[in-house]
Amino acid sequence: MTDLRRRKPHGVTSRAVLGALGAVCSLSIASSAAAQVVTVSDLSLARSVSLASDSYLGGLDVADDGTVFAFSNMGELIFRVGSDDSVNRITSGVIHNNQFRGDLRIGRDGLIHRVPTSELSFPVQRYSVDGTRQADLALIQAGTNLLGTSLDFDCRNDAFAAVRVATLYRITPSGVVSPVQSSYSFDHVDEVEAGLDNVMYLAEAPGGSDALMRLAPDGTVTSYAAISGANLRAAAVDFSNGDVYAATSTAVYRLRDGNGNQQIDDASEWEVVMTGSDFYDVGYGPSAAGGGYSLYVQTSDALHEIRGLVMPSGDCGPHIDDDGDGACELGLDANADGDCLDPGEATAAADCADDDPTRFPGATDACDGIDNDCDGSADEDFATLGDPCSAGIGACVGAGTL
Repeated sequence: MTDLRRRKPHGVTSRAVLGALGAVCSLSIASSAAAQVVTVSDLSLARSVSLASDSYLGGLDVADDGTVFAFSNMGELIFRVGSDDSVNRITSGVIHNNQFRGDLRIGRDGLIHRVPTSELSFPVQRYSVDGTRQADLALIQAGTNLLGTSLDFDCRNDAFAAVRVATLYRITPSGVVSPVQSSYSFDHVDEVEAGLDNVMYLAEAPGGSDALMRLAPDGTVTSYAAISGANLRAAAVDFSNGDVYAATSTAVYRLRDGNGNQQIDDASEWEVVMTGSDFYDVGYGPSAAGGGYSLYVQTSDALHEIRGLVMPSGDCGPHIDDDGDGACELGLDANADGDCLDPGEATAAADCADDDPTRFPGATDACDGIDNDCDGSADEDFATLGDPCSAGIGACVGAGTL
């Protein structure tokens, strides 16, 4: 998605780059796919692109022009769906396991990152947008047969990868791998989805019951949403307001934490957005037609775009140093890790403009009518500002203010 959330929802690929792609394999498509019904008045089903030749889809992301990149297990490929509904394969022969989904995300470097569902080891692979294989970002537990299922980047551009073991991994932009430290025992993670303030949402199966879990930056895992009889298998976060869209096999839900208690309490805080069948993944990104954001929904044989979301501001949450100046809306980034989530960092010395790297606590105050150092006053370092003054001699004297 366009880099508007931290990086901003996922990708940074430009129209110019996409337009420069080499020859790829075009698939025939139909103008409509299996019937799906949108049920909420503020959203509308804008288009459905048939992908019937490549069933069992899993894993998608959206570039900054509304181009969708997605992974198909049974088809062993990564494909691209353009804003004009064109469908092109950009890779083939991807190793897969029919029982599990893979996942992919577009990173800040403009590369497609993906986790395969079956490898002798567990790599985080990278491809350019034309399908050319690049150097892997990382290799997890070399020599071990693992099944990767999900991948996403947080606001610091760290990747979180889930595998079919009781471990969730964090991978830094330089490829350093470490397990996520938590007292929670991960069991059956089908989805990892980044939210505001570096919160991660996990489609999990704690105690054998499917639920959407909330992973806080300190490693605390709590239940976020559980809908009776629903297998919550995928999620996407609206970075303009924090709403979470969760997909089950038969419906897509909008989850809205109305009382701010960091969980969905009951049916008053969710609504069905879309009904149908075989929902495998949901994504969030710029509308293909421009002028807003959309929810993208993968089914077993189609890609659906639901329009009506607004463009996010680029703010990744009040605890994140969005503009990289060492401060966030709630305090100072003392350890320079890109957020103010660590002990002692949520202080009164807060960033008054987290979208402007020249304005932060401790900045040099300029005589410009702006509060540069975020102390609540503008130009206070200029004691004589506004004092009367004059210049010139005799008949040429002019009066004014400093």
